[in-house]
Amino acid sequence: VCGMHTHSHSHGDKARPGGVHATHAHSHSHGHETDSHGHETHGHGHGGENAVSHLLRDETSSNANRDDDVIAETTSWPPRDGPESTPPFPYRFRRNAELPPNAGRGLVLFVDAYTAGIAGDMFVGALLDLGCPLLVVTDALASIKNLTGFALVVTHAEKSCIVAPKFAVLESETQPLRDYRSIKEMLQTSHLSAGVKEKALAAFALLAKGEAEVHGTAIDDVHFHEVGAVDSIVDIVAVSACLDYLNCDSIEISPLPMGRGVIKGAAHGPLPSPPPAVLACLCGSGLSTFGVATNGELVTPTGACLVASLTSSHKSTRWPDNFVPQRNAYGAGTKNWSDRPNLLRLVMGKVDL
Repeated sequence: VCGMHTHSHSHGDKARPGGVHATHAHSHSHGHETDSHGHETHGHGHGGENAVSHLLRDETSSNANRDDDVIAETTSWPPRDGPESTPPFPYRFRRNAELPPNAGRGLVLFVDAYTAGIAGDMFVGALLDLGCPLLVVTDALASIKNLTGFALVVTHAEKSCIVAPKFAVLESETQPLRDYRSIKEMLQTSHLSAGVKEKALAAFALLAKGEAEVHGTAIDDVHFHEVGAVDSIVDIVAVSACLDYLNCDSIEISPLPMGRGVIKGAAHGPLPSPPPAVLACLCGSGLSTFGVATNGELVTPTGACLVASLTSSHKSTRWPDNFVPQRNAYGAGTKNWSDRPNLLRLVMGKVDL
């Protein structure tokens, strides 16, 4: 579990760099579940009042729901060997070495969402697995005023025997209902770097435009529900911060799988799959889609607004031509699909001209 408490005041714990505090956490699941018909419903986990900082837990172990009195004083991910990463936090797998700033310069980042789609949490997990330091994420979030009451959790997941990090945001306080105007102001008045601001604002602007079209309202008055929740804000800012850190020459996106059926549990009531907000974000992006025989939501609104705003070529590619991979990474989703591993894959490499 890696936690972050963004209150500016101290709780008596040792302060971390960038104003982040290491405290304690209660861990619960956070994500989507299916009903008896295989349709997706939304479930929300609740964090404890505080959070354990920068630890990993194996979610498959018998100790997965145990609350442990552990304080970690490391800013690395995965955690270093030592008392902060001993059982019941056994996950120490490192697929890739940590990357320095601008490691993507001259390279292409391929977002391979062809198998299981994309969500914001999957994107963040895959970027951590690629080698982006967790400190990049925590520093970015600590620079945003009035974004509080949550903890970051990274746990061990396994899909079809492929191990991957599972990133999640646990709420420890009731979050306000935010509209696009308030989110835009929150980002614009933050201390985020210009590059991170630009990427995050572009993603939210695209989403707000799509939601306004769906609901027939002015863009600034769009009220975000699931997407305005703290987890989606965290996901978009975290992805933006990691991509700004990598500074790849281009970002290429695979074709996106579209689920089917009815999505239950959304704030507006049952929705068709893919959700209207997802289609609104993808329209005009140039990205291609294809249908799959899976009931549920494979591409979320957060995932859709990110890939649609980040694509460099404004078209999909099944695999970049003359692509020489240098490293690959995975981010796990919450669902366990019966017909596919719920993983987002990132591949970074160069194109031989």
